[in-house]
Amino acid sequence: MVGIIQEREVEMEQLKIAVIGAGFIGSFHARILFECPQAELKAIVDINEETARTLSEKYGCRYYTDMEEMLQKEEIDAVSICTPEDCHLEPVRLAAAYQKHILLEKPVAKTYDEAKEIRRLAEDNQIRLMVGHLLHFDPRYVSLKNSVHSGSLGEIVSLLFRRVNWKRTSRRLKGKVSFLYYMAVHDIEFMLSCNGLTEPVKVYAQGVSRINQEIGQQDTAFLTITFQNGSIGCIEVMWAMPENAASILQTEAEILGTKGVGFLDGKNHGVEMVTDSGSRCPDLLHWPKYNGKMQGDLKEEVCHFVQATLSGEAYMVNTDTAVKAVQIIEAALQSMAAGEPVML
Repeated sequence: MVGIIQEREVEMEQLKIAVIGAGFIGSFHARILFECPQAELKAIVDINEETARTLSEKYGCRYYTDMEEMLQKEEIDAVSICTPEDCHLEPVRLAAAYQKHILLEKPVAKTYDEAKEIRRLAEDNQIRLMVGHLLHFDPRYVSLKNSVHSGSLGEIVSLLFRRVNWKRTSRRLKGKVSFLYYMAVHDIEFMLSCNGLTEPVKVYAQGVSRINQEIGQQDTAFLTITFQNGSIGCIEVMWAMPENAASILQTEAEILGTKGVGFLDGKNHGVEMVTDSGSRCPDLLHWPKYNGKMQGDLKEEVCHFVQATLSGEAYMVNTDTAVKAVQIIEAALQSMAAGEPVML
């Protein structure tokens, strides 16, 4: 029996893939792909040679500082693009030109025009594109969405999402990206996927900047999205929470329908450690490490991309919804600047 299992493992089809960008999230992608039986991690690409070499040595693959050189030399099927939000278009353009399937970290891009261009490049070059929206692999959010799509909540009346983070996050990013792109995009895209049968038509957003004023960023913002059928979505996003809070991230959601209401309470992950120096809620959902491997919803996302690309099945994340989320963020920023609603 052992011999049969080993033979099957040898014969298992694998997706040959490279990671583009070896930073915080890219290093997680690399580890997950290294540990995924259906993937073969072939290369790491990063403009910082030391960063690329260190990660490649850790996982036994080659490294490059130039993506096109890697595409010319390596036999791969796909790339996982983990570069910063404003550096997505060119890696996608290169991958598409070389006919490589793409897993692209969220958001699709930092402008609606670039997001549409990325979608067009994938379509015109007949490659598959999946945007890494994590909530589609979080069992709490999946359960909420399934309740909507099954019809058990009835016709949707309103959708409310909340996401708050330590102010350390805003200070670390130093104004490089708005929290709408960094944080709220999760909830915007997921709200659209839940209410997918009706189009958003209007966005109104207001923000306040006091705690993060020195880095030119808001502390908190409220977005109201009006849908074509009259339903309303509201999103609160904040990254000014004191750093002595037990959990770095707190989320909540509420979806009201004509037949019922669904609640999601993500204030912590169900475990809290309390010591003389304070309390802490460890991450048990996104990328926890236990049993010698990385686990959690990021692993589910990356492994789903691998499996679905190999099998040809549909991805869990809809590209059109991911692109529309960028359109809404762009409209929200315009709304905050103008102090009035923006029509889509």
